[in-house]
Amino acid sequence: MKLKDPVNRYETISKVPAYAVYFTNLTGTTLAHPLDVMRVNMQANALRYMTLRKIAKIMFYKEGIRGFYLGFGGAFARCTVHTFSQYIIFHHLQKKFQFLETAAIAGISGFCSGLISTPFAKFVIIRQTDLTRSVYHRRNYNNFWKGAFCVFHKGGFRPLFAGFKLHTFTSCALAVATPPTYNTIHDVLIQLHTGNVIPWRTSLISLLLTGGLLSLIFTPVDAVKTIIMNADHEDFPTKRGVCASLIRRHGYKGFFLGLKPALAAIVPHSIIATITYTVLNNYADY
Repeated sequence: MKLKDPVNRYETISKVPAYAVYFTNLTGTTLAHPLDVMRVNMQANALRYMTLRKIAKIMFYKEGIRGFYLGFGGAFARCTVHTFSQYIIFHHLQKKFQFLETAAIAGISGFCSGLISTPFAKFVIIRQTDLTRSVYHRRNYNNFWKGAFCVFHKGGFRPLFAGFKLHTFTSCALAVATPPTYNTIHDVLIQLHTGNVIPWRTSLISLLLTGGLLSLIFTPVDAVKTIIMNADHEDFPTKRGVCASLIRRHGYKGFFLGLKPALAAIVPHSIIATITYTVLNNYADY
């Protein structure tokens, strides 16, 4: 297999080895986790509004440096489950249903992996938002399986999969939208560039712009999803109720709380992806 431009075309991405995809996702998740903690807490507290500075102070005051990586075990599990389930389902469907378009297969695999990883995503949000909760309102789920059993025992599958519609929608939409968005931006950059094109630099800029654009689009969905997943099982808010509360409290700006850390988190993901696929590209040339 020869990868002439590892992150330029969708078909090429589908041929990237599983270990490379997992390494990229896991490393990016590890580096961006402190930013993710801040984003989640800002969105979870959107109805009473907390600034990034205040959240950072609370995190450091309560847990020290460790606070910035609270919930990383759950994030590790979520990344592992989501990555491998999406990869396995994608390639299985690609072999079994060759008549389907690649985008359709990506959407189905993204939807399924989003559904499977919903309890893990919920656990991560619960662990992270415990930082900004009072001592009497913390859930203290230190272990995913114990936490999942506790949530299931309280209300069955409903609280365990709270917010699954938004989570699966985001996973599916990103799987479908990322490649064509990247390809379009990449092609425009090459057309605008005069002189010698440096592949890794063009790929990095394309990834940053793609991630920034998609984060801008999906941050409102993430904000509503975070509030629903973080809610206690006795009183789950509806999507319409959350949207109305955000608009009443902040106007339409409430949907974009947490956008700054979300945009900042794109940087480590993009750098790791560029390095990984550039190495694979150079290795494939030999």
